[in-house]
Amino acid sequence: MRERLTGRGTLFIKYILPLFFVAFFAFWMTGAVRAGMQGFREAWIMAAAAVPFMGIMAFLQWKLVRGHADEVVLEGDRLIVRKRGIEERIALSSIVNVDATEFTRPARITLRLRTPCSFGDEIRFFPAQ
Repeated sequence: MRERLTGRGTLFIKYILPLFFVAFFAFWMTGAVRAGMQGFREAWIMAAAAVPFMGIMAFLQWKLVRGHADEVVLEGDRLIVRKRGIEERIALSSIVNVDATEFTRPARITLRLRTPCSFGDEIRFFPAQ
């Protein structure tokens, strides 16, 4: 019996949302450049405000979402973890600790492993609601 533990929004959070941010900032910078070309002298403020904000969003995306698994499936006494095209089977007995961050959106689960696998000694994923 297989039970999917990851939420449906994992693909959106990891891959589509960052593309949305990049498209938004590209649109913002295009507007700033066009305003500057039309003689709007304060257009540089629009561009200058976008660059640090884009850096902050990229850092948060990299820090909070980068290491999460794409899919975690419970299959009997094992977890099947997929991340960036790599699949790893992890015995439930090798999990030392389960930590959940409930009061953040989206919630996150971190599994600490007794022996490191190809993903390291921690598996992080967004659970199904």
